[in-house]
Amino acid sequence: MSINEKTRPRARDSQLVRSVAAEDLRAGDYVVLLEQMFEYPSYLWCGDAQLESRDQPVRITWMMRGGRPMRIESICLPFLLVKPIGDEHEVLDVRSCRLARPTADYVHAVRQARRAKKHKKAKKRKRKKKNA
Repeated sequence: MSINEKTRPRARDSQLVRSVAAEDLRAGDYVVLLEQMFEYPSYLWCGDAQLESRDQPVRITWMMRGGRPMRIESICLPFLLVKPIGDEHEVLDVRSCRLARPTADYVHAVRQARRAKKHKKAKKRKRKKKNA
């Protein structure tokens, strides 16, 4: 076995998500939010009036943390009704966010982790009731 074979990760160990266009989305697909853009009126921004026009919005892009998979429940472009695993429904505007399609293995792993956490909390509550 060569040194490269020892140090190189296997293809199944790490995978990359791929950005997906809004037209390619279907109900039932899972997506993750990579980044989201927020727009603010420039008069609320404490910027230099010489650098920025007062009628142009200030755009800020946030890199999202967590990579929480969301199942697409319904589509009416540019809006998506999504349900994050273990959370409430949300509405996303695809014009202001960048979405990616996660792998099925990743979605399964997140789902299993959420179930384990939920099961652990339920056991803890049950023990509390017994002791009280």
